[in-house]
Amino acid sequence: MNRRIGLLLALLLVLAVLADRLPLLYYSEYVYDEEEYKTGSIAALIMAGPELPLLEYQPGDYEGGTLLFGLLTIPYFLLFGKTYLALKGVALTTTVLMALFASWFAWRRTGWPGGLATGALFLLPPAAVLQIGLLPWGNYAENAMLSLAAFLLVFRQLAAPRQTIRDYLLHGVFFGLGVWIHYGFAVTVLWLLVLWWLARPAGAGFRHGMAVLAGALVGLLPWFLYNLTHDWRGLGRLTDAVGKSTGLGRRLASGFGRLWHLWTNDLASGLHFHGFSVPAIQFLSYGYLILALFLFGMSIAFYRRKLAEMGRALLPGSRRVEADAAFGAMFPIGFVLLYSVVFSFSDYGLLAPEWGLLDPESHAHIFILYPMLLLAGGLAVGAAWPGRWRYPALAALVGLLGLGAVAYAGLLTPVRPQAERLKSNAYDRDVIYMEIGIKWGAEHERIQQIERRLSGPALQSFVFGAGIKYGLDHARQLNIAVDKCAAQPDPLLPYCWFGIGVGLYEGRQLPVEELDALVRRAPSGLQPWLILGGCTGNIWAGHPDHPLCAEASRIDVGALVPPDSAAALRQFVAGHLAMAEVRPAKQ
Repeated sequence: MNRRIGLLLALLLVLAVLADRLPLLYYSEYVYDEEEYKTGSIAALIMAGPELPLLEYQPGDYEGGTLLFGLLTIPYFLLFGKTYLALKGVALTTTVLMALFASWFAWRRTGWPGGLATGALFLLPPAAVLQIGLLPWGNYAENAMLSLAAFLLVFRQLAAPRQTIRDYLLHGVFFGLGVWIHYGFAVTVLWLLVLWWLARPAGAGFRHGMAVLAGALVGLLPWFLYNLTHDWRGLGRLTDAVGKSTGLGRRLASGFGRLWHLWTNDLASGLHFHGFSVPAIQFLSYGYLILALFLFGMSIAFYRRKLAEMGRALLPGSRRVEADAAFGAMFPIGFVLLYSVVFSFSDYGLLAPEWGLLDPESHAHIFILYPMLLLAGGLAVGAAWPGRWRYPALAALVGLLGLGAVAYAGLLTPVRPQAERLKSNAYDRDVIYMEIGIKWGAEHERIQQIERRLSGPALQSFVFGAGIKYGLDHARQLNIAVDKCAAQPDPLLPYCWFGIGVGLYEGRQLPVEELDALVRRAPSGLQPWLILGGCTGNIWAGHPDHPLCAEASRIDVGALVPPDSAAALRQFVAGHLAMAEVRPAKQ
């Protein structure tokens, strides 16, 4: 294809994706989530001058991507101001790149029919892809985008006549950074290593493998630095994946059961159709999934000989597989199968597997399967185009696009436009320092070290976060949580107590009746703060009608503290109650 034509088509796709997604930013409340505040807050805090070492602003022990994309948000803030529109620009960039990489990959494998079909599928994808693609969390959509980029890079390398050490080194750096950004990228790396073994390109040997390993270690440097200074807490997320000791028999039984449930229920319920009754949503969801699986199966059928050749190449002494177009088509197909198995046999689950929800996090752990199924569908259309299967493939494509349009319409909330939100600030220092407090709440020495470096609102939010951690960990022994707060100076005690109340009800470690009884028995000086925190925690947990919220509305915060700290505390409590209420997709 002529280079100019290729660039023109890429530009048209970029404009089409922007024209498709921008209305959602203005007319859908379901493409916003309070978690994206982390990314914007990191950018704003770094721009203002960080009060802590850079890696301390990584919100969770495994959220390297949130920190990195927070840093990448800085240019957008400089250009467009620290607004939601600028923050959404980061997500739009990820979405555009995802569509470009997928369409380019399909075009190179199956020609223009596959490329155009893939581009169309990414223009009108399921609601889940629209939602998460517009949330700059720094993990799920970014993992999909990076995986598609890795497909392009690795296929190009495998098909290249010359294998250079430099290219392998750079690929290794990319792999390491990808795993730091999102641990799920490790599945992508595993699959690409399998593909490299199957292709075994001429001229690539031990030195090239060592170059990949060395590059990966360089790319993982932020991960090593974080864990060296944070007691290797990042390993906890990895051990969570297979940490439960269930025995081989139970593991196998559970894994196969989860695999069946994934393909017969979870993938359908996670599509996030909205605006209909649950039976209608199920009908639309299964319709979409059946059409997607029809194209997926068509891809497997078209490339069955290559698939069989790849299977034979796994055996000792077998010949390598030629890295041709059919081999490239196996990239998304094999990934979908591998990721499904890894997820099903791990200890990871779905955050909210129910039907009819629009919380973008509900099925986030299987999000990457959707873009890969879209790519596989586009490849199927391209492969079917020259023959008699063109029309069934086109019919399935049209059906998917029609259902994609229904999903798009279901996300629109024109009666609640979001234009004012896009103009508002996309950061809040409280969010990040609260997250850091939650992260370190269980370690007294680290709490003291960080408190010595903070002051003012940053310190208040940090202590509030530590209080949340105490409430989460000690619901059964409230006196321990209160004793931990006692280490704080008097002006900071209310922030810590307020946090305990949030942690008690957000975590729900006890039945709500027992939590209510704990609050009722609390000493008079502590009880109002537990009520205020309990209301906030209930809203966070999706229970805004809890009786504590009626009581919280009658509490005069200023009357509970000395006059010199009343204004700051009033603002702090009111701010967190207001933030808790802005959870449009949380159910």
